[in-house]
Amino acid sequence: MNHPFPFLDTIEDYLATYLVKKAPSLPPHIVEIVTLILPWLAVVSIILGVPALLIALVLSIFFAPLGLVFSPLLTGGSLLGMTFSAIISFIFTGGSIFFLGLSIPSLFRKHIQGWNFVLYAVLISIVGNILSIALLGLVLNILWLYILLQVKSQYAGKKHLHKGTIEAEVK
Repeated sequence: MNHPFPFLDTIEDYLATYLVKKAPSLPPHIVEIVTLILPWLAVVSIILGVPALLIALVLSIFFAPLGLVFSPLLTGGSLLGMTFSAIISFIFTGGSIFFLGLSIPSLFRKHIQGWNFVLYAVLISIVGNILSIALLGLVLNILWLYILLQVKSQYAGKKHLHKGTIEAEVK
């Protein structure tokens, strides 16, 4: 078992069916490049994510009281919707940043645990995008899932999925 909860293995296997076995493979040189820059992308994502997290916190603190007081007076409850979206963004961005932070040391060592933490960060972000109805974010996260599952074979410690077969590889 690779993940702390069995349903995560099920989700990963389901995603791999469509994003690894049925989708076109990335060229080997692209896989190598992504593997080299993935730790740095995690660092940059944290650097950009922390200000976004703080903005979501400020918005949720500012608009929460206004949304509760004025939303019955407004048509459509726009302040309440904005408050909900900011709170959801704060919670799920915080979770993603947390897992990206945990992933960095293992990603530099090319260990599967770092890859798993990035997967958790993307899955958390997908849930947040669904709840916030952020379609662009959802599409970008699905693209990240495709790339992550394509480069999984570069990380040591577990059975790796390859197009059509499952091979054991422990470095």
